[in-house]
Amino acid sequence: MIDFSADHIGFVVASYAITLAVLGGLLAWEFARARAVHRRLDALERDGLVRRKPGEPAVRETT
Repeated sequence: MIDFSADHIGFVVASYAITLAVLGGLLAWEFARARAVHRRLDALERDGLVRRKPGEPAVRETT
């Protein structure tokens, strides 16, 4: 349990706040990046590029 009457409580609270802010920022950045990748994949599929298994060549649909 945290002793809130300790002299160093400001440092402890600040370190928790900074850690929470950094982890929140990383989480937000990761979600934003995943959305950007998903949008890019959707755009490529709209342009005719189909997803492939690793090791197979990338080809365009010819319809």
